[in-house]
Order: sequence, then C-alpha cells, then structure tokens
Amino acid sequence: MTTGRRSAAPWVVSLGAIRALALAALLPGLLLLWSETGPVAALRDVVFDAYQRLHPRPYRPAPVRVVDIDDQSLARLGQWPWPRTRLAALVQRLGELGAAVVALDVVFPESDRLSPSALARSWPELFASVPASALRDFDREFASTLARWPVVGGIALTTGGPGELPTVHATFAEVGPDPRPALPAFDSAVVNLPVLNGSLAGTGSFSVPLGRDATLRRLPLLQRVGDTLVPALALEALRVALAERTIAVRSSEGLGGRPEVRELRVGDLRIPVTAAAELWLHSSRPEEQRRIPAWRILEAGASELEALSSAVAGQVVLVGASATALGDFVPTPLGPSEAAVLIHAQALEQMALGWFLSRPDWAPWLELAALLALGYCAVWLMPGAGVLSALATAGLLGGALLLGSWLAFVRLQLLLDPLAPLALSLPALLIAGLGRYLRTERERAQVRRAFGQFLAPDLVRALARDPSRLRLGGESREMTFLFSDIAGFTSLSEGLPAERLVALVNAYLDGACQLAIAHGGTIDKIVGDAIHVFFNAPLDQPDHSQRAVAFALALDAFGRDFAAEQQRAGLAMGLTRIGVNTGTAVVGNFGGAARFDYTAHGDAVNTAARLESANKTLGTTVCVAESTVARAPGQAFRPAGRLRLRGKSRPVQVYQPLSGSGQAPAAEYLRAYRALEAGEAQAEALFVGLLARYPGDPLVKLFAERARAGGGVELSVES
Repeated sequence: MTTGRRSAAPWVVSLGAIRALALAALLPGLLLLWSETGPVAALRDVVFDAYQRLHPRPYRPAPVRVVDIDDQSLARLGQWPWPRTRLAALVQRLGELGAAVVALDVVFPESDRLSPSALARSWPELFASVPASALRDFDREFASTLARWPVVGGIALTTGGPGELPTVHATFAEVGPDPRPALPAFDSAVVNLPVLNGSLAGTGSFSVPLGRDATLRRLPLLQRVGDTLVPALALEALRVALAERTIAVRSSEGLGGRPEVRELRVGDLRIPVTAAAELWLHSSRPEEQRRIPAWRILEAGASELEALSSAVAGQVVLVGASATALGDFVPTPLGPSEAAVLIHAQALEQMALGWFLSRPDWAPWLELAALLALGYCAVWLMPGAGVLSALATAGLLGGALLLGSWLAFVRLQLLLDPLAPLALSLPALLIAGLGRYLRTERERAQVRRAFGQFLAPDLVRALARDPSRLRLGGESREMTFLFSDIAGFTSLSEGLPAERLVALVNAYLDGACQLAIAHGGTIDKIVGDAIHVFFNAPLDQPDHSQRAVAFALALDAFGRDFAAEQQRAGLAMGLTRIGVNTGTAVVGNFGGAARFDYTAHGDAVNTAARLESANKTLGTTVCVAESTVARAPGQAFRPAGRLRLRGKSRPVQVYQPLSGSGQAPAAEYLRAYRALEAGEAQAEALFVGLLARYPGDPLVKLFAERARAGGGVELSVES
C-alpha cells in the first residue's frame, strides 16, 4: 500500500519535545518544593489544617487547668481591669487549693489606678489628712501574694513600639551553634512593674504571632529581644512546675550554615521543635474539664472548696480571659476564634503528655522523591507509554502519598505533605498529556490518511484508537495474500481512448476495492488493473485465510459480471484471474523519510503472484495454495495440480474452490485426479468421460489432455 507522507509533524509533538517541555514544567516545582516558601507553604498549611480538623488530638486528662475570666465572671465580679486585690485573692485561693504553678496570661506594666496610694498621688488634696503609711498599695499587696506561691508572669513582646528589655528568670544552656539567628526577633517588651517582677518565680511571653493567613499553627516556645532569650509562657510554667532553673537549647547548622533549633529540654523532658523553636500545635476539641470560671474560684464556699481542690491540686493553672469584651482570640485550624489562654493550655498539655507533632528532617527529601516519581510519570511514561498507563501510575503514587501521609499523621504524629508534590507535578502532567494527545491525534490522522482508502472502516477506527498496533518498523507474521489481474487487459487498453480506459478501470477498481474492504482486506497496491490485497495486517485476523478465499470468490463473481457487461457493450473484456497463498512475510513501513510504503515482502507474497499467473496454465480463474486451503475449513476445494513455480525448489499443491457452476461432480473429479496422480491407466478414460459430459470444465480439459499425453498432475509454470 503506497501513500505519500505529509510534511513532518510539528516539533512540539515529537516525543523528545514533549519530554523536554514536561521537564521544563517540572523544574520550577522542584525549586518551589525545595524552598518550602510561598505557594508550597500555603498548600502544606491547607493539608495539615485538614488533618487536624479530621483528626483532632484526643483529649486525655493532663495536669493543666485554665482559670477563665469569662463573660459570666465579668458580670458577677465587675468589668476589667480588676483591682490587684481581687487578682491577689484569686492567686491566693489557687495557691491554697494546691496549684503547682499559677501562670498569668496578662501583663501589669502600670500601677493599679484604684489603689489608695495611687489615688493619693493623683489627688493629694483629698488625702492630705491621711498618713502615707495608712494608704494601702494594691500593687505591693499583690506582689506579696505573688511571692508566697510559684507564679509565672506574662510579658508581651513588641516591635517598633515602646517597651524595654525583659527580665528573664530562666537560664539557658546552649548546645550547638548560637540559636538566636533562628528565633523570632523583637525590639522590646511590655513587662510587669518592678515590684511585681521581683516576686515572680518566672516570666514568659504570651505573644502569639500568627501565620501568613492569620492562623496559629505553631507556638514559639523561644523568642528573643535583642540577644535576650525569652521563653514562652507555657514553657516557663513547665520549667517552674518541674522546679528546674535551666532550659537546654540544642541546635545545629542547617543548609547554608544557618543555625536551626532541634530540641528544647527541661529536666528530663525533651521537646521537639521546628528550626525556629516552635511547637506544632495539635489541638483537641473544647473540653469543659480543662477550664474553671474565675468566679467559681473567688466565690467558692466551704462546700465547694473540696471539689475545687481536687481539680486544682498539683495542676499548672493558667489564668486568662475568654470574655468577649476582652477580644483575646486567635484563629486556629479547628476554628476562627480560640481564647489565647487555651492555646497556651493546649501547648502545656502536649508537653506534659509527650504528644508532639513533628516534621522530620527527611520529610522534604521524601516529598522531593515523590515529586520526582510523579515527574517520571509526566516526563517519561506519559509521552511514551500513553496517558492511561501514566495516569494510572501517577494515581497509584498519589493515592499512596495521601494514604501514607494520613497514616503517618494519625499513628505517628508526623507531618508529611502529599499535596505539594501532587500540585507541583500537575503542570508537567498536563503538558505531557496535551503533548501526548496531540501526538496521538497526529498518529491517528496519519493512520486515517494512510489506510482510509485501503481498509475497512472498522479497522481504520481501531487503528486510529490505537496507532501503536500499527508497527511501522516491520514485523514477521503469517498472512494471506491475494493477487488479481484481468486477462488480456493490456491488449484491450491499447485500442481504447484514454478517457474511456480511465472510466473503465475506475469502475472495475471501485467495485473490486469495495469488496476487498468489505472482507477486511488491506489493499497493498493497485497497478493498472491488478490488485494486491493482504489479510491479517495491520490488525490481527485469526480467520485471515477464510476471509481471503471468500473475497476471491466474490471478486471472481464480480469480475465475471463486469466482463459480461462490457462484452455486451462491445468490449472484449477478459475474466479476472486470482491467486491466493498463505505464509510468513515481513510487513511494515518500508521506504524513506519523504515517502513510505506499508507493504509486505517475502516468498509467500511472490508465490501468490505466481499463482495468479498460473491460472493461464490451468485455465482457471481462482488458484489457491494448499497452505490457504488448510486454514479455510468452511470452503470446499478440488485439487488443481502440483505446480513447479519459478524460484521454488518444491512443487506447490494448488486447489480450485468448488462453485458447482460448470464443474464436474466433486467425487468423480477427485477419483479421476487421484488415478492420474497415481499413474493409473484408467485415469485417461475417467477424464475423457468427464470431458464428454463437462466440456466447459477447464481442469477436466487440462488433465484429460495430460492423461492422453502420458503426463501427470505436476506442471511447470514459467511466469
């Protein structure tokens, strides 16, 4: 089948170009994933937030309580700010109830304006007659109460505003490089009054820096003001509760030599943190057991004190506000507004229970490997192996990433990001998929152009759906070949005008080609009036021999009708001679870059051509090789001799299909043929008798003459 190839496909759909474009689309993703900033960090936050919402930390009792200055407490005890005497009473009551530590999520940078001593300073004329020693100082009274119990005070860190350097009670043991460059930095702090600060057992920052989307996910346990290290309120409360003086800070050098904090340690308790000394928060759902309203502590009667004591004794008690008017709320993955004091309580619970979320050092490498694996699907599999196999592989990888990441979070508290590799590989997958689609469409268009006029429509559609089934490089396979030619057509064509000859040939070829396509044949070549057709390529046809024989019979009938029609019109049109053979040949795309020929080569092809020509010797119109007959059990044949063909060392047994039209009875013919084949004397009489009754049977006539001449069933065909 010869056809011209159109101009080369655009370079953008070549296999190499698709892979190069997919790789180019993958490289920015690799850089973004490695940087862990911008959209990658945002995607990671989305995943980890979703995990927390789907699987919050299960609440387990921990030695942490929150004394909550809620709306009801303000309604019962008065609006904020409360006088220091009331706060002193609250701390005193908590100490008496056995609190291990009281941590105040509030800072007192100014004197209590309700204190008589403060009022005397503001309006001296009103207190002129009152001795200074008789004026109560609420701040000193509050400081005296603070000194009796282990109390941790809060400080607020600031940037660019008024403040001073904080006084920190904890000492730090630094292991490794200086951690300060890795920590959140502030310019100053809002601190407690000196009289209060001197009575505290510790001070810690309650500042809660929010993420890029104003959501708190990590609580800094260590910050700095200048070179001064400042622990978080929760960490300082833990230190005081454990009666430790020192917080150990272990750090190491990260990429580029920048220090990274690895771990904080208080006594025997090790706390894994991020490189910036942050604790990944894993919040639990709201739990009433965690909080006690402040009014209950202050208004408790003797009957309630025992119940309160069992709830407070031995606990780290955080005092803070959830009252709406105070507005001390922070968005978290579990909700848009969580009281800041509850954030510190959740952090303390995690440290006390040893429940830590962690993002291991190898997590970025694992995610990078996942991206490279998905990139392999895009850059290598999809352009070459196909969209479905690449998507299936990518889907399996993606599913494994999602499932593995989820199980790591639920069972091991590990934070592994599956979404960033999936999202960053998507551009490469899309480009590779589009390139593969364009490449497939080009191949389908080539198939349609190449085979649309030569194959049955169903075969063309099948090849267009899967062009890979057309192996253009050539393959060896068993096939059946049919060659046909019109007897005496050359002489006929010499006497016809060109226009009439063209019309005659086109009419004949149109009918013959339609029959070939209808029987599933592939039209290899059309040379003048001759047609070359093969079966079982490019698609598999297990019944290829049967198809070829059926087509031969249909073509024979068509040729007879066409010749009769032309003879009635005054043209001496000859019959169509047909040769059919089955054998192994090499079929594929042969030719050069400018022109190709999808055809078959081999001895089986040449034999079919010889059999077509052998019809002249046999006097038949259809000559079928024994190799085809053996594979066409549905059709009856009769032997037509053993032919010695040019180029063949052994004779070829050939047959004629039984049609019943003008042919001798099959049984009588076969008896006569076997007698002649065996060299029996009666062969001549048998064939002469058949010839008398069936003078139009060409094989009877041929073998009757050979029997008279003493010949057998073996004939030589020179052409």
